[in-house]
Amino acid sequence: MSKSMNNPDQVSNDLFRNVKLANSSDRIAIADLRKDLVGPNAKAIIGVCADLVFQSQESLLVAILGQK
Repeated sequence: MSKSMNNPDQVSNDLFRNVKLANSSDRIAIADLRKDLVGPNAKAIIGVCADLVFQSQESLLVAILGQK
């Protein structure tokens, strides 16, 4: 993953790429994900994931309840 915590787009792009590769049993990507989750980008990764959770929940509620 990118060492730059200042670019959230790069952090999320690297995260998604590594997750996709890890899901294909890429051992290097799995090792990179493990390092990243405890490394200097951990807070940025958590921020990206938390935002995705929020967006998913919001989309589900809009789908069920409709727009305001």
